[in-house]
Amino acid sequence: MVPGAGGGVVELLTGGPESVAHTLLALGYPLYIMKILGLAKVLGGIAILTGRYPKLKEWAYAGFAFDFLGATASHLLAGDAAHAPFPFAFFIAHMTSYLLWYKTAATRLP
Repeated sequence: MVPGAGGGVVELLTGGPESVAHTLLALGYPLYIMKILGLAKVLGGIAILTGRYPKLKEWAYAGFAFDFLGATASHLLAGDAAHAPFPFAFFIAHMTSYLLWYKTAATRLP
């Protein structure tokens, strides 16, 4: 599973978990951003899992990296440093996945 993509379905199709809505409001974001990020996470997850187009897959990995780093920065800048390690941990797991994929894909690409 792609970190973050599963939550995107919930964010896209519903108002999101109450905790996510509360966090977004506490960080100063409007709730409609949840739908935008939810759609982006679902599409990014599909791009990464199918892997049909390597360039699209790389852009999806980049999108998730921006999402996780942006969430980390948002928590830090809003004075909520206690929650900043969680998205950063997802960023580390995500980058590990990317590096493993890239290492194996580089041997197959022309």
